[in-house]
Amino acid sequence: MPSPEEVALVNIDPSGERDGIWYLTDRESELKNGTASSGEEQGVAAPEHYEIETKIDNSASLASIASVRFRAKVDGARVVPFDLVTSLRVARVTGEGGRPLAFIQEPWKEDAAFNVILPSPPFAAAPMKSRSSTPAAR
Repeated sequence: MPSPEEVALVNIDPSGERDGIWYLTDRESELKNGTASSGEEQGVAAPEHYEIETKIDNSASLASIASVRFRAKVDGARVVPFDLVTSLRVARVTGEGGRPLAFIQEPWKEDAAFNVILPSPPFAAAPMKSRSSTPAAR
């Protein structure tokens, strides 16, 4: 989840008007102990560098390639989520050495989530790299 809170009430209604996060909060123990912090990062990976190449042609079609270098924050997490604009569709993902990586991206009206699946579970602090490309789209 793109927030420091660990507890959420989420309504999943992708084709309706009520899709979204309705409520976010920290764990009860953090609230009681005064240790809740808006600076927490809950993700499984920490990005270190982005490089994005984007082309827009005369018909306003957009195509891009995004390279991301990141480090694992936890041992064994093979699925790395990315937040993308819902209409941005990924065509291909590669890892180190151009090796193809599996990814999950449902149809945009069903679920906008985009997740890269790593071939093996990394160790915490292990560097990783992915490269995603999107086809030309309006």
